[in-house]
Amino acid sequence: MDNPSKGQELIERLLEITDKVLQLRTNTRRVIKKTQAKLKKTFKEKEVKFQKDDLILYFDKALVARHDVKFVNKWKGSYEISHVLDKSTYKFTIDGNPIKGTVNGNLLKKYYIKDT
Repeated sequence: MDNPSKGQELIERLLEITDKVLQLRTNTRRVIKKTQAKLKKTFKEKEVKFQKDDLILYFDKALVARHDVKFVNKWKGSYEISHVLDKSTYKFTIDGNPIKGTVNGNLLKKYYIKDT
């Protein structure tokens, strides 16, 4: 069928590849850890802390899953933060009326009043 030299070349190539696997895994782990540290630093810097009485917009996650409202603005507001809770959680009001429940800070962004 095949001559012995081709079979020997194949075995040598497989051994060469398996010898490199350990080095590839080590390099991959190092690169992954470096990238994760970089991402962690980036997102830590971008984390926004809101204060009481800040004006914010609220991202309505329920609208994202619906396809019939594809072009509807998914940011609702403006709301005013009434309570700052732990772990980036907030309660807010609209026109002095409290909104039921709490909202995580990753669903909020600062609202800027337009000066005309």
